[in-house]
Amino acid sequence: MEKEFIIKKDAANKDKHLCAYLGNDTIVSVPDGVTDIDYYAFADDNHPNDTITKIILPDSVKKIDTKAFAFCRALKELRWPDNDDFFLLFPSLFYGCDSLEKILIPKNVKSIVSLSFPKNVTTVEIHDDITAANQYAFVYDEELAFDGIPLSNVNTIRILLSNPNYKIIDGFMVNLKHKVALFYMERNKKKVRVPDGIEIISMECFDEYDLFKLGLDENKYLHSKLVPVEEVIIPATVKKIAGAAFNRCRKLKSVIYEGNRDNLDAEEDVFIECDGMNRLEAKIICADTKEPKKKRTNLALERIVIIHKEIKSGDFPNTRQLRDICRIRVGMGKLSIATISRDLDFLRSRFNAPIEYDSTKRGYYYKNDFELKF
Repeated sequence: MEKEFIIKKDAANKDKHLCAYLGNDTIVSVPDGVTDIDYYAFADDNHPNDTITKIILPDSVKKIDTKAFAFCRALKELRWPDNDDFFLLFPSLFYGCDSLEKILIPKNVKSIVSLSFPKNVTTVEIHDDITAANQYAFVYDEELAFDGIPLSNVNTIRILLSNPNYKIIDGFMVNLKHKVALFYMERNKKKVRVPDGIEIISMECFDEYDLFKLGLDENKYLHSKLVPVEEVIIPATVKKIAGAAFNRCRKLKSVIYEGNRDNLDAEEDVFIECDGMNRLEAKIICADTKEPKKKRTNLALERIVIIHKEIKSGDFPNTRQLRDICRIRVGMGKLSIATISRDLDFLRSRFNAPIEYDSTKRGYYYKNDFELKF
């Protein structure tokens, strides 16, 4: 019954906050119309709840505050709201929920900011459509340091890899279905290249918050094995770079995009707290912004023909294989992967070549029948 709930409206009389539940039911259905579940809404450390086993949230809920379900010690199941405005998640929602063993991430949640849970949770099931999740998206409550820095990303990697749609490619955690680079996890190179076939670089993909904090303690920083990234190369397959993608990359000096500027949607705040980039007023360098613009030589045209034939063969060659083949046949010992990527983009833009990248076979192919005509 609604009298068991303390619900308050905000000043604008639009949002309804569930402040407290006063009942003793084992299954609790939050009243429809509630938009916010507040801090310690069902229990707290002084008054734990040992009766609630299931909580059903209405689809009107848009926000859940940290520790909203904390100390519901008998809780085993939560029915999430089903609406596109619902945003997940805040730390320690389930702190002290000693009976909870399984968490199911709802389908309407596409972004995981931070979800921590007690050690007794052994299973976290995720769907195929998460397109934003940093390397510390899933951690145990005990792994949260006092300043909010998780001590380990092992659980995030384990949970994502439990779904075959997520895979580690060239040091990046990738969503294969949506061709998204979620985060860079190798963290041991100054120069980094985003994998071929990626179309979206997610928010906080290169976030270096941990290095940012370590930098405040020179002794810890010098003993850290983490290497701040200084140069990032982005293949022409990328079409979007989300905001804060390079968050706090203070040593970053260069971002090179191997495609043309018109093909890239980069949000304005991609370089938040990037001291090097902001100090130099640096921008993303694209293939068509380099000066001087070079004309294509006979060797370049020969490469185009070779690349076309290799893709046409149906063997799904990747950029490294194409580079090696062109090196041998054209005799260009210093040929780079970046040059091959520009050749691929030239085929697409100049000849309308229907080049696609197969993330399973990790190579390029023609989506439709195509013949190269000069």
